[in-house]
Amino acid sequence: MRTRLWFFLVLTVLVGCGEPQGPLTEAELISAGDEVCSKSNARLIELRETEEGVALEETDRAAIAIERLNEPGLDTTRALAALQPPPELVEPYARLVELRRERDSGLQASAEALRAGEPGKAGNLQTEVIELSEGRLRARAEKIGFEVCGQPLPPREREPLGRDADPAPADR
Repeated sequence: MRTRLWFFLVLTVLVGCGEPQGPLTEAELISAGDEVCSKSNARLIELRETEEGVALEETDRAAIAIERLNEPGLDTTRALAALQPPPELVEPYARLVELRRERDSGLQASAEALRAGEPGKAGNLQTEVIELSEGRLRARAEKIGFEVCGQPLPPREREPLGRDADPAPADR
């Protein structure tokens, strides 16, 4: 019985101590990264329904909303940072992860500005984050070959105007 237990213990240790995976191929990196981003986007879309629409002047609520909306992004950045790109993509991929961290830090700084009672500063930081996301971050992701990472979320679906709603001024 002791021999059998010892054998299973050694086998378990050997299986758990396998060699770390080497770098991914370009196709594997893009597939794995886009999968991470797709899951994050799905979480963001769900959160967006409950967290958007809070005015920056409602500083405490807005700070909490920003932090909640930033959580999937933080998780995505960590997951992407854990992927090992092929040698030819190490530098551009490292820059992509660095830009994501810059974006994450900008959102956190925006929440902190709100908590400090500075909604104007928070708004400026959010504008910088949007410009970063839609500019350098998106371009870097596309250059690497990602199809999902770096792309903006689909626009939020708007409620159609009801029959009794006031028409737009141009329609009057």
